[in-house]
Amino acid sequence: MGNCFSFFFKNLDKRDSNELDNVDKPHKPEVLRRSIEEIPGNKPRPLFERTDIPVRFELPRPPTSSSNTLLLKVTSVNLNISENGKSHETWNYDWMEKGKDSRLIIRRGQSFTLTVSISRPFDSKKDIISLIFTCADAVNPSPSRRTQVLVSVYPEGDFTEANDWVASVVKSKNTTIEIKIATPADCIVGAWHLDIDTQRKDGNDSICYTLPTPLYILFNPWCKVDQVYMEDEDCRKEYILSDSGLIWQGTSSSLKQMAWNFSQFEELVLDCALYVINKVGRVPVHQRRDPVKIVRAISAAVNAQDDNGILVGNWTGDFVGGTPPTGWNGSMRILQKYFRTKEPVKFGQCWVFAGVTTTICRALGIPSRVITNFDSAHDTTASITVDVFVDGEGNPIKELCKDSVWNFHVWNEVWMERPDIGNGYGGWQVIDATPQERSADNSMFCCGPASVTAIRRGEVLKPYDGEFVFAMANADQVFWRYNENDTKMKLLGQDIDKIGQNISTKEVGRFERLDITQEYKPDDGSVEERKAVARALRTATNDKSRYYYNKAFYDVNFEISRIDNVVIGKPLRVLFTVVNKHETNSSDIVATLSLYSVLYTGIPSRLVKKETFSHTINPFSKMELGFDVTYEEYADALTDQGLFKISLMGKVPNIDYEMFSQSDVRVRKPDVNFNGRALCQVNSHLVLEVSLENPLPVPLTKPRFSVEGPGMGPAQKIKLDDVIPVNGIAKGVVTLIPRTTGEKAIAGSFWCNELEDVKGMFHIKVL
Repeated sequence: MGNCFSFFFKNLDKRDSNELDNVDKPHKPEVLRRSIEEIPGNKPRPLFERTDIPVRFELPRPPTSSSNTLLLKVTSVNLNISENGKSHETWNYDWMEKGKDSRLIIRRGQSFTLTVSISRPFDSKKDIISLIFTCADAVNPSPSRRTQVLVSVYPEGDFTEANDWVASVVKSKNTTIEIKIATPADCIVGAWHLDIDTQRKDGNDSICYTLPTPLYILFNPWCKVDQVYMEDEDCRKEYILSDSGLIWQGTSSSLKQMAWNFSQFEELVLDCALYVINKVGRVPVHQRRDPVKIVRAISAAVNAQDDNGILVGNWTGDFVGGTPPTGWNGSMRILQKYFRTKEPVKFGQCWVFAGVTTTICRALGIPSRVITNFDSAHDTTASITVDVFVDGEGNPIKELCKDSVWNFHVWNEVWMERPDIGNGYGGWQVIDATPQERSADNSMFCCGPASVTAIRRGEVLKPYDGEFVFAMANADQVFWRYNENDTKMKLLGQDIDKIGQNISTKEVGRFERLDITQEYKPDDGSVEERKAVARALRTATNDKSRYYYNKAFYDVNFEISRIDNVVIGKPLRVLFTVVNKHETNSSDIVATLSLYSVLYTGIPSRLVKKETFSHTINPFSKMELGFDVTYEEYADALTDQGLFKISLMGKVPNIDYEMFSQSDVRVRKPDVNFNGRALCQVNSHLVLEVSLENPLPVPLTKPRFSVEGPGMGPAQKIKLDDVIPVNGIAKGVVTLIPRTTGEKAIAGSFWCNELEDVKGMFHIKVL
């Protein structure tokens, strides 16, 4: 540093490392460097001259202009957008495509170049160049907190990367020089301002050039010493660069997929991501080098529950004043609207929270993917069991049923090492932005990061929120009959393999489903899995954590029959079987069969049909009972996901035997179909026809389509004037212009007065 800009750097290393943190405190005036006014011809100026930075003190700096003709002056800086964008895999960001208004986006732990235009040829024997990087959000920039970094630019040939801030002139020709700069792999992530100071070695007179726009430094999964390093190149392409994805919904026996446009490179998305971790997540600037702290803040800030975050959750079915959760096909509109208004966007449910979370993480450079867990437990008490209380007819007792089982729940995984909890817990980490429960350690609606490795082992006390995450994927469900005239609870049954089915994500490089259930738990009921559950229960913080066994064996068994996929508009046949295994004795049975429409959270919406059956079943025989439900009977009870729950309460009165079980069924909606070319050129017109066949026994009124794709601008909407008759086909045409290359998933939606949440997708390759 001794050869650098002398009055700026002189004696810097001799001062206390905390002094700059306190420069605005009046009781320590001695920490300020000698005033620039002591140098003839110079005038002091604030460190920042930008209206977006709350300047609270003045730090002596060289002037922006000087009459000294001997000084080397910077006249302009070329950000080398194309070269840096390709080497840092950031060329797709909107800021990198704005011509003269472009902003440089780079990844930490990797070198980049700037081409600097100067007033005369550079003379390494006479000229000194220094770089000052300052975090744009830092109120009191400080070298000790690494929010301000002073970098000497070494002469040509002296550049060596050393996981630190390094800069060197690598090329000099006439009035341009090329400076190569490297940043450390634990650099603070965010927007940085850059000043270039120049000085002659034989004098104190200096001059400063300020880069007019900030540059952005992101996490770097390509850097081996970055905490988010991911070794596999295909995985990096999928979990960082892919702007299209799939999200699964439905039930464990009837999965459906929907396309989601992450659009992490689109206009304002990166700015919104940085705003979220700064203003909403309130991560201190000096801590923004740590991905653990960043993703935990993101899980809190994506929901608006307690911090004016991005999305308002709504599970009521009433979406007046906002967009229904099923109305979103991607993150772009949500994030752009939030960034422009700074007001929470209405409305979201779990898959919307997860889609937006993935967008923010990928925009910042953190590998992320969307996970769907079917039959997902919502454990409200950290007991790691899901207790269901019913009355004598099998009706759930709402006052007691605090836990629930969602037909599906969607969360996120992020990839990173976990030095905060020790070796062996790196890799995928669960974060969940859906506001279900307050986190145990800070009373905010956030969840994670929880190590998937720790969850599989049942090590639920590893931070963060391991108990809640373990329960979502591997709790035991226990059924109880409650009689208000009797203080005793009667155990009706338990299900050790109900929770956590078909845990799904998108395959790397393919628009197909990847089952990752084994990453969260061994096979249900296996010795290894039971040991993990026992370990979780034994170490859980809730005193009521318990484990139930029902060893009783009865000759009469009740079982709900599986219902295959039913197309919406068709009747449902709801059946159960009773089996008498006794070889000589008949048995009288009483069974109550109920069909409820439910929200995807498992909460009953409306009773559709209920019947009680009383029969005598002969020895060693089987009986099938049930009822049919017409479309007219269930149409008014339909929820947006088309989900129903079947409940069965079975009794054998003469032996005082009772059992209870539940099953889920979904009526499948049709797909939006596409017709068009699957291969197209970037910036060319892509014409697609969208269509849908009416599956209902009634006409469809006020039909409309919406189509959108990543990097293709706003959603294209089509309103049809026609009424679509029974078995008729709705059709429309859209024109999209892809602006980026790669594999894309185009999402289509259809609505009408009689039918909603109808989706479809079309895969294309843009060359």
